[in-house]
Amino acid sequence: MEKWIGKVALVTGASAGIGQDVALGLANAGMIVVGIARRAELVTVLSTKVTGTGKIYAKKCDVSNEAEIMETLNWIRREFGGVDVLINNAGIYCHHFITGELSAGMMYTKQELKCVLF
Repeated sequence: MEKWIGKVALVTGASAGIGQDVALGLANAGMIVVGIARRAELVTVLSTKVTGTGKIYAKKCDVSNEAEIMETLNWIRREFGGVDVLINNAGIYCHHFITGELSAGMMYTKQELKCVLF
């Protein structure tokens, strides 16, 4: 883990469960963690529990909202210069019947995903 000390990790779904545990573990190991979630106040509380040399920054972001994703990634670029590690723990649930089709709004090409993440 020593090579990751001071590097930036983006953890989605950092307000609870696995995302919360991963964010705390990475910060305790010395990483700068940007924890994003719809409930950013829970990530703020989590940031007070860091016992290692890293830090957790809370940022409200709903990963189903492209505008929020882009604003968050631009903020990370401005504040930290980019992301070294992505822990994509949050998901998007698209409710539809098993026999139905996915909506066009939920389909992304590889190029679109690259634009969102990098």
